[in-house]
Amino acid sequence: MGKTALVLSGGGLKGAYEAGVLRTLAEAGIVPDVIVGISAGALNGAYVANMVAEGAFTPQRLDEFLVQLWATRATLEDFFYTAEGQFAPGSLGEASVQRIFHRIGIDPFKKLSWIKVGLDSLLALRELAFGRFTSICSHGFIKQMLEDYLVPPERLVHPVTFSIAVSDLLGTTHLEKDQIAARHCHYETFKLAEPLSPEATSEQYAWMRSVIMASCSVPTVFPATKMHLTGQERPGLYLDGGMVENSPITQAIELDAEVDTVFVVMAATVVGEPSREPATFVQMIGRVFSIIAGRYLIQNFHDVRRMNERILAMRQVLERNAKGEIRRSEHNERLCQAAGFNDLESFLKKRYVRLVPIGPTTPLPGGMFSALYYPELKRVYLERGVEDGRAAIAALANPLSIEAVSV
Repeated sequence: MGKTALVLSGGGLKGAYEAGVLRTLAEAGIVPDVIVGISAGALNGAYVANMVAEGAFTPQRLDEFLVQLWATRATLEDFFYTAEGQFAPGSLGEASVQRIFHRIGIDPFKKLSWIKVGLDSLLALRELAFGRFTSICSHGFIKQMLEDYLVPPERLVHPVTFSIAVSDLLGTTHLEKDQIAARHCHYETFKLAEPLSPEATSEQYAWMRSVIMASCSVPTVFPATKMHLTGQERPGLYLDGGMVENSPITQAIELDAEVDTVFVVMAATVVGEPSREPATFVQMIGRVFSIIAGRYLIQNFHDVRRMNERILAMRQVLERNAKGEIRRSEHNERLCQAAGFNDLESFLKKRYVRLVPIGPTTPLPGGMFSALYYPELKRVYLERGVEDGRAAIAALANPLSIEAVSV
């Protein structure tokens, strides 16, 4: 029996859908060994990784924390009133509309605002007029949620690998010989396996919180975070990991050679026609990112599924010896090369991985940020996540039904 990986794609406040799916995985006793999170999926993935590490990935724990968090928090008031305070290392949150409004004295949730009079408010008004801001909100609420709830587990029971996708605003796209090379997406990986010293653990979690904050930062809504990721030559400005080309399923497979099953949770990949035309800035942003979100995940899903098909087809045609083992012969070398593999050795390193996609069969109502204005939508997302998660797990008994799912 191999290991299990979990890919969480996010999707703004539709991340509540993932919490519902996660509850069904816990109900079924499916415990991930590898987790890859993007955007809101990075937030959900971090809390799940913690629960798995301390042996507490249970429906009760998810209800008490993650489900409750999505159901009752992440409101418009949370994002506006939670100031970032002491800005996180590398955060550009000070240059946000939220911060400028606070300096001027504007409160959009009150009928009457007491405008501040002074040099700082005049300077803030000037910054607003000249567009000297990079986002609507600061990281305040996300930062608070991470600092309050993402803390090291008291004990490590089950080793888990957690990887976070981020997009670099300073990345490049250029020609290399006859190929177009894009260097925008990066992964930062954390292994919760062995106890570290208190100082090392504190540093690990502080760094993890910063990377998650960057991965959750939808462009123009939240600020970028300046960080120097592991293995990178220079610091970058990092944002939402789902905005550029990424391969989270491939990342999950490559992180552990024993992974043979990948659950792919896709809250925002099914996009329906909006009930009305976008009429506000936030609605327009939400619609644009609803279209963008998950496009690269879907492409990666189909790439991995096509690789599975090639592996199965090659296993049928390659010559074998009397023991049934694939022969290392010139004939097999040529067959592998004709099939697009570098050689026989590279083919033998490939493995079939079962994909279990879990996503809404019909589009979730509203856009990525609609639940800010209609909080009751988050309950709908949670319930749909539970419903779809249970259906997908029931289908595990019939592998053919899993392969037939269209994404």
